[in-house]
Amino acid sequence: MIDEKTLQKYRNKVLSRTNHTDMLVSSIICIHYFGGIPTGFISNVLYQLPLSFTSRINMLNKILKEKKQSNTKLITKLKDMATIRNIFAHCELKIKIKGKEEYIFNPKNFHKPIDFEKEYKKFIEIDNEVSPILFNLYKEIGGILLDGKPTM
Repeated sequence: MIDEKTLQKYRNKVLSRTNHTDMLVSSIICIHYFGGIPTGFISNVLYQLPLSFTSRINMLNKILKEKKQSNTKLITKLKDMATIRNIFAHCELKIKIKGKEEYIFNPKNFHKPIDFEKEYKKFIEIDNEVSPILFNLYKEIGGILLDGKPTM
C-alpha cells in the first residue's frame, strides 16, 4: 500500500496538473466563442456547477468538430484524466475488512484497493500526451503566450 506522504505528493500533482489542463480547455473555449478570455465568463459560467471538467471537455470536442479537427483520442484521454483526478480528489475514505489490511477502496470494485502508483503513472502519461496538443491548439486559435506559457 502507498504511504501517506507519497499519496499526498501524487494527489497534489494530479490536482494541480488537472487544474492547469482545465484552465487551458476553458481558455480555448473562450477564445473560440469570444475571441478572448473574459474571466468573468470563466468564473461565473464555466466554473459553476453543474458544469464539470467533463462538460468543458465535451464543449472542446464540439469546437474541434466545428473546426474539422475532431480528435477522439484527445477527448478520450482528457476524460481519462478527469476520472483519475476524481480518484485522487476523493481518496480519503479508508476501510478495514476483517482479516485484511486497511485500504482505500476502489469504487468500481469495493474489495480491491486502488493502485495509486498505477493511476499516477497513467495520469502522467496522459498529461504528457495531451498538454502539447492543447497548448498548440491554444496558440492556433490566437492564445497569447508570456514566457512560453498561456496567459489569461
